Amino acid sequence: MQNRARGYKAKTVGQNFENLIERSCRYYAHKKIALIEKTPEPLKMVRAGRGREVVAVFEKKGQPDFKGTLKGGRSIVFEAKHTSANLIKLDRVELHQMDNLSSHNQLGAECFILISFQLRSFYRVPIEDWEAFPDKLNKKSANEKDLEEYKVEINKGVIDFLGEL
Repeated sequence: MQNRARGYKAKTVGQNFENLIERSCRYYAHKKIALIEKTPEPLKMVRAGRGREVVAVFEKKGQPDFKGTLKGGRSIVFEAKHTSANLIKLDRVELHQMDNLSSHNQLGAECFILISFQLRSFYRVPIEDWEAFPDKLNKKSANEKDLEEYKVEINKGVIDFLGEL
C-alpha cells in the first residue's frame, strides 16, 4: 500500500513537471520562438475495461518526451526527468532514449535532458554532456552542484529552457 501511494505521488509530481513544460512550450509558440509538442506514448489498446478503464500495452519503446522546431528551422528534441530526491541517477535516461537523442543530435537537432529537482530547480543538459557524465563525474548520479552550469530559470510559470525569456 505504501509503495502504491509513493508511486501515485511520483506520477502526480511528474505530471506537474510535464504540465510546466507544456506551459513553457505554449509560451514559446505564442512568441513564435518554437513549436514544441509532447510526443505521444506508443500505446495500443488491448481491450476496454469497466467504466473508463482501458487495458493497453506499449507497442514499441518510447521516443524522447518532446520534439519540435525552433525559429529558423532547426529541430529540437529532449527528454524530461524529474526527481524528488537531491540527486538524479544517470541511468534514468534509458539506452534507447539516448540512442534516439544522439541520432537526432548527429543530424543537427538541439538535443538535451531537461531535469527538475523537486519542481524548484531546473537544468538543461546537452546530450553530449549527459553522455560524458559517468566518466566526468566518476559516479552514477548527479546532484544540483554537479549541474550548476546548466541551471535554467523559471519566470511566471515558464521554464526558460531556450534562454529566450
